[in-house]
Amino acid sequence: MEKDRFATGIIGGMGSEATKHLFEQIIEKTKAKSDAEHIPLCILNDTRIPDRTAHIVHGGPSPLKRIRENIATLQKIGVASFAIPCNTAHMYSDRFRDVKRMRFIDMVDATLVRLNASVKNTFVLLATKGTLQEDVYKRDVLHWEKNILYPEGALQERINEMIYAVKANKDKLEIAQNLVALLRENFQRNTTYILGCTELSLLKKQLEKDFDCVSSLEILAEEIVSFHETWRKEEDT
Repeated sequence: MEKDRFATGIIGGMGSEATKHLFEQIIEKTKAKSDAEHIPLCILNDTRIPDRTAHIVHGGPSPLKRIRENIATLQKIGVASFAIPCNTAHMYSDRFRDVKRMRFIDMVDATLVRLNASVKNTFVLLATKGTLQEDVYKRDVLHWEKNILYPEGALQERINEMIYAVKANKDKLEIAQNLVALLRENFQRNTTYILGCTELSLLKKQLEKDFDCVSSLEILAEEIVSFHETWRKEEDT
């Protein structure tokens, strides 16, 4: 391994606060006793990437070209892996796995692997309308044996509105309270929710007071930390 390489490059900006939260989660989950023991990261907070759901639902500009340009930038900088803290963007996962000289840390695959190990068999996916429409979480990972349910109709529209309210920096406590009330009205109390949108991961502390929640963003942070531990050992040999 080249000692001046970055362990992971993060293509962020979808949205910026979710990217910041991922960085914070990585720092919290890293067992570091000094600056040098933290993970060498390169964060590209590209706010010019077109909206993924607007592309899927309304035929807006595709985000793929801009994401690929960011991947090329990370290749030039020199990173061993890259991650994208946007669930909807994982509709392109197959194309990201083919990138040369960098491993793609797939947030959706990692989340499904975690869920597959759960004692529960059914989960409700809370995500953007684009993620649901593209069936981003409908994958066969490790002989997937669980069920993922989607909110429907007006309920999903409300959830989508709440996601974009988080992006707009509206009061997160109020959004979380409204979401809790909405979920109580529509699902059983023991339902486990997949926070399949990085904006919803920002509400996890409030939501988990009432529900069992699995945060895709938190799992991505753990995957990045795990990759670094392996990468560092290889680098030192």
